[in-house]
Amino acid sequence: MKEKNNKFLILTALVAALGGLLFGFDTAVISGTTPFIQPYFSLNDIALGWTVSSLLVGCIVGVISSGKPGDLFGRKNTLVVAALLFLISALGSALSTHLANFITFRFFGGVAVGTASMLSPMYISEIAPADKRGALVSLNQLAIVIGILLAFFSNYLLAGTGENSWRWMFAVMGMPALLFFITLLFVPESPRWLIQKNKKDEAYSILKKISGVDIAKVELQAIEDSIAQGVNGNYKEVFSKGMRPVLWIGVLLAVFSQLTGINSIMYYAPIIFKNLGNGTGSALIQTAVIGGVNFLFTLVSRHICNVV
Repeated sequence: MKEKNNKFLILTALVAALGGLLFGFDTAVISGTTPFIQPYFSLNDIALGWTVSSLLVGCIVGVISSGKPGDLFGRKNTLVVAALLFLISALGSALSTHLANFITFRFFGGVAVGTASMLSPMYISEIAPADKRGALVSLNQLAIVIGILLAFFSNYLLAGTGENSWRWMFAVMGMPALLFFITLLFVPESPRWLIQKNKKDEAYSILKKISGVDIAKVELQAIEDSIAQGVNGNYKEVFSKGMRPVLWIGVLLAVFSQLTGINSIMYYAPIIFKNLGNGTGSALIQTAVIGGVNFLFTLVSRHICNVV
């Protein structure tokens, strides 16, 4: 009997989690470039704010628009497109000489971030066995904070490369984006999506490789039953009385995570530290320390969740 392949499962989950790493990197890399792009593009404070937030506008578009392609063309194929957008955004932002072009490429990066934030954890959850699903999906969140930390450190290391240092800060993101694109070509499609598209044999082959023959049969049947019993929801159900407590918890968690002001720190920490009298290099390493604390407490929370 063919045994389950934990190595294959973990490698596949790590590939998908690269989407989370790029999510974090692309979000945080702008922080180290703000002291350079502001004078280069002659931006006042308001214009700088809009330039920085162009990624977030793309995120909104990516989150809203990625669900349908993910259902039509597959989680994997849609993530491949996101990987290409990450690569285009990295190189395009690095080579931009006009503000409009720069904002356009940052917007593309935002679409990729929004797509990855939706489909990377979805893909991992659909390919992981039930007993490993929570631990593997949490890899995506861990990858996000690793991406943030890597962006902060790469900004620090590249700050002294000259007047075009900000270009290198964006260009370096092309390496993980290219890695994400290449490795995605070698991972399987989501078994759940394959079953939805009546590709039962392909789905079973993947499940068998991950979990072994006996468990694969059980999981295949469970997925088929889940799809058969699935009922299309609507907005009325979301706002129904029974769903209100869960809805409020979700909304308040999202609101409070923003009210902490952490995004302002992530985007403008180098400027904040520089205004306190620090040099650019010192401000960037202090920003990296913030990323380190973020990473440390993500590890702590992940451990607590796994224990509980």
